[in-house]
Amino acid sequence: MKEDHPHYKELLEKLAELEHEQWMKWASVIMRYEKLTQDRVNRWNSLMVPYSQLTESSKEHDREWARKIIPIIADECIQIFKIATEAIFGLKS
Repeated sequence: MKEDHPHYKELLEKLAELEHEQWMKWASVIMRYEKLTQDRVNRWNSLMVPYSQLTESSKEHDREWARKIIPIIADECIQIFKIATEAIFGLKS
C-alpha cells in the first residue's frame, strides 16, 4: 500500500498514536524508578500529552515506529486471507 493512500495514512496515524501511548506508559515507569537528569525529565514531561497535541516533529518520531509495524500487519493479513480462502473455497495458493 502506498504511503499516500488514505487507508495507509489512517492506519499510520492510529499506530503512531498507539506508539505514543505506549511510550508515555514506559517513560512514566522509567521516570518513577530510574535516576534521570532534570533536563530529560523536563523534556519527557513536555511530551506527556495526547498524540493530537504533539508537534509534527514529535508525531513523525512515532510514525517512524508505526511504519515498521505496517509491513508486518500486511504480511499477516495476506496469510489470514490465504487460510480463509482455502477453508471456504478449498483453494490452495
